[in-house]
Amino acid sequence: MLSPEANFLVVSAARADGLQIEQVLQSLGYGLVTMVENGETALKLAASRDFDALIISRDLPDMQAADLASRWNISAGRNDRACLILAELELLAQMTGPAAGISAVLLPWPASAQKISAWLKVSGPRQPESSSKSGLSGSGAGQDGGGLPEENLAGFEKALQAEKRKLAGLQTEIGLVMHRQGRLAEAIAALEEAVKADPGLARAQAGLGRAYQNAGRTTEAASALEKAFSLDPHSRELQETLAEAVLENGDPARAEALFHDLLEGNPRNLHLFNRLGISLRKQGKFEQALSLYRQALEIDGRDENLLYNMGRCHLEAGQREEAEVFLQKALEINPNLIQARKLLAVLASAR
Repeated sequence: MLSPEANFLVVSAARADGLQIEQVLQSLGYGLVTMVENGETALKLAASRDFDALIISRDLPDMQAADLASRWNISAGRNDRACLILAELELLAQMTGPAAGISAVLLPWPASAQKISAWLKVSGPRQPESSSKSGLSGSGAGQDGGGLPEENLAGFEKALQAEKRKLAGLQTEIGLVMHRQGRLAEAIAALEEAVKADPGLARAQAGLGRAYQNAGRTTEAASALEKAFSLDPHSRELQETLAEAVLENGDPARAEALFHDLLEGNPRNLHLFNRLGISLRKQGKFEQALSLYRQALEIDGRDENLLYNMGRCHLEAGQREEAEVFLQKALEINPNLIQARKLLAVLASAR
């Protein structure tokens, strides 16, 4: 396998992909990483420096990944150096079989994140036997391997769990970055892998829940956020996100309890008044909702959302005249409040 002193050349036209590869390598203990953005630059560097491994992320603007791999090995007069290509599905079909100089081809992020460490263990010149017997640390994994098999196994399993947690943390950060970049499907895939590797990672569960929310997968969002909140019950931000998710998922009673608790800790937050009122209205608790809105109007009597929600609540309670009054007040403050105009149109057509 490649030693910790291995020198990596990472070629990626997308800087974000290159940084993700570098993070994976560093998490596995490899610190010598050089990144470039095209094949010609990679070949020029390879002519002057001895790299132990080449990783190419997808095809490049100036040449195909397979061509770069072949030229890289030919330039060194050898064909046994480690080379990994992260390619799209259509490119994988073109690289099946023993392509020159390619030791592995994987799907790009995040599907490849867990597989890179496995590739490293079988690529390149192997370490001396004395140093490769145990790349894992922990009780029972002695340097001479002379302990009882049961003790060795326990040590290996402990080390493996630690590696899984480390990888889960890395995949979480990758998933969160992808989410911010708008790469929603990739973010969900990375975060699903993270929670699979470490179900007790609250940050991963919360990130997955928010990604599900943005994808419109409300049931899965509520489930993931419930798990996250059970792991981090003191996070007010997470509690509010969960409340919104369960309300959207059709569980206003659960949302009511969460919003009520939040409002107790922040009694002048108009947004929480609005959301708690909505959860009450959806349960048919019209008088409780209206009472709550009246309290909120004492804080700010010119909040168009409060006035609109009061109007809607009166309408659903069968109090049409009161509904019209509050909807008109909301429009006086914000003439562009389309929802209020629509409800007033409904009232007018029913006269």
